[in-house]
Amino acid sequence: MKNLLIYLPLSWPHISSKTFRSFIEMSRVEIPGIKVDVLIHDKFPLDRNRNSAVDLALSSNYNADYIFFADADQIWPVDAIPRLLARITDDFPIVTGLYWRKTPPHSCVAGHYSPWTKDMEEKRASLTSQGFIGPDGQQCLFYKPLQDFTTVQPLDVSGMGCVLVKADIFKKLEHPYFAYVNPYTNGGDWTINHCSEEMVFWAQCKKKGIKALVDPSVRCGHVVERVIGCVEI
Repeated sequence: MKNLLIYLPLSWPHISSKTFRSFIEMSRVEIPGIKVDVLIHDKFPLDRNRNSAVDLALSSNYNADYIFFADADQIWPVDAIPRLLARITDDFPIVTGLYWRKTPPHSCVAGHYSPWTKDMEEKRASLTSQGFIGPDGQQCLFYKPLQDFTTVQPLDVSGMGCVLVKADIFKKLEHPYFAYVNPYTNGGDWTINHCSEEMVFWAQCKKKGIKALVDPSVRCGHVVERVIGCVEI
């Protein structure tokens, strides 16, 4: 029997009812040979939340063999996890679903690292000091969104809204696994003025040779709910 931890970070004061319903339905799916636990974690900020959740997953409280990373603004296919489990292997211990950015032009969140450009060359020293250079000299921060939505394929980077990982990969990575990079965390270096917390995770995976697949058939929704102005309820 393998242990699977489904992890949802609460990084906002509320959660969409659409997300909550989808999360419950997905979490209740029985998977043969898999014992499922759920961790809804409310530490703040989000990078601390994710690091703490991984530490818990690896502890004796859960002894997780797999961790499914969800986000609190997603909708998932009800069978997302068993479908991703069917793809995961020792060669590809990370498998992701697919979703798109909430802001126009709504590009795909997953992608492949871009080759060096003149603009990136000007950032080389900063990328190096922040750990965003791979062993082959490839930069591991800036990437091009996925364009092929029809085939299962390797990828370099994704959001963490629908990601299944073999938990033991974290034993190969350095703590913190997730970290914001901005002028307030990197000593005032404005060359990289904002980097979301998952980019450190993906860069570490690239440097350690940990490979990931994307299954474009596991398509998720990215929830946007806004109220502008004031209305009577």
